[in-house]
Amino acid sequence: MILKSWSRGHLVKLALLIAVPLGIYWMLAAQMSWRPRTLIDLHKQASVQSLSLSPDGKRIVVFSDGRLPRVKPRVSVWTRDGGLMWQSDMPTTSVFSLHDGTMLSTSVDNATITLRNERTGRVQKTWVVNDPFFFVEVLSPDEKFLVCSSGQAALRVYDISRIARNRPSVVHQFPQGWGIRPPAFSPDSRILALAVQRVDGHGQPVYEIQLWKTQPWELQRTIKTTSGGVIAFSFSPDGKVLAGVGMGRKMWLWNPQTGKSLRPIATAAPYFVFSPDQKMLAASHVRKIRLWDVRTGALLRDLVDDNHFMNPIVFAPDGTTLLSGNEDGTVRQWRIK
Repeated sequence: MILKSWSRGHLVKLALLIAVPLGIYWMLAAQMSWRPRTLIDLHKQASVQSLSLSPDGKRIVVFSDGRLPRVKPRVSVWTRDGGLMWQSDMPTTSVFSLHDGTMLSTSVDNATITLRNERTGRVQKTWVVNDPFFFVEVLSPDEKFLVCSSGQAALRVYDISRIARNRPSVVHQFPQGWGIRPPAFSPDSRILALAVQRVDGHGQPVYEIQLWKTQPWELQRTIKTTSGGVIAFSFSPDGKVLAGVGMGRKMWLWNPQTGKSLRPIATAAPYFVFSPDQKMLAASHVRKIRLWDVRTGALLRDLVDDNHFMNPIVFAPDGTTLLSGNEDGTVRQWRIK
């Protein structure tokens, strides 16, 4: 009865009184949900060089390098909510979390591979690799192959599937004279993608992507690329899309089964990662993270942090949050969904 006695102007004013505060509330709530939370703080003594989650998503593994002369390179393992489990100064160049709860670390200084208990940091075994230029590039998802730069070849592939019992063995190597960017394995570990720079018979540089089968090791497909080639790779979680960032200002997506180019994305950020549902691609752009739609190549959203230079990024297994490793020694968590 009261509403019936009100004029149309009164009803409009009432609707605005309700709608405007609600709109402001939801807008502020959305901004707060996108604002990052600091999980780890190394107190500006080191910058985060690499960042990963254990396969079960319960631990954060950080490799940091000292920003001050007295601060040494350090590996630290943290709980998912940012509690320190252990840390150790070590001349490490690569760190990998394994499914059995151990951690594989490698050192270029003394050409070693070390196996540790990831929860305690206790060393279980160390192997010395007979290669003065040993530098690990990538570990296959099935934890069988370790791909390394080498003094004897452009790349060497070590079989470490029985590393707890046997010495790592070389199963394949790529010839010297090739300029090879960091490679990437498909999720099923059956394909290794390489960005190769070589010289043809006329002395001209050739830039290409080579897709190699791993069992047995043989070249499956070659994709020609533009001048400058590709500097970083990543497969989508289902292995149906290969993303590569070139020397230009674009990222390209390919179908690795056919070699067909799918679409470009307007980013040249070397740090990028697919979301677990493979619908989104996140790329780190110094002070912001850009989220892209994989299907259309459209920009979805920018996550901006004016106070931090962001480098490595990684999605949580459920895809609802994203972690960023920063040059000021912090690891921050962003809520995506």
